[in-house]
Amino acid sequence: RTWPMLVVVVDAVLVCRLPSRASFVIIVSVIASLAIIASEEAFRWGLFDIPFGITEHQYRSVNCDCSDPPCTKHVVTAASTFTMNIGVFLLDFYFTRGFAHGLQKEHEKME
Repeated sequence: RTWPMLVVVVDAVLVCRLPSRASFVIIVSVIASLAIIASEEAFRWGLFDIPFGITEHQYRSVNCDCSDPPCTKHVVTAASTFTMNIGVFLLDFYFTRGFAHGLQKEHEKME
């Protein structure tokens, strides 16, 4: 998945002093997308299959190693993965925000 790249985007938003609304929108978007991904992994309602237009036979032969594809994750597994991803994302945001504020204060002192 590409959501870890959004961590870099949020870090850039914080360090480059973009409006706080931009970081808020990115944070809400990442949390919403991670929630959608976790629900798709747990319940397999078809989101992953839409962009590829794949047939069930193609999916079974390439992606599944379970007895009844499409393979799902247990709800607890999907929820714990979601929780860990959110934790990593929010911790990175917290630490980078502190770094960015410190960097801005030092920059103002030098001017």
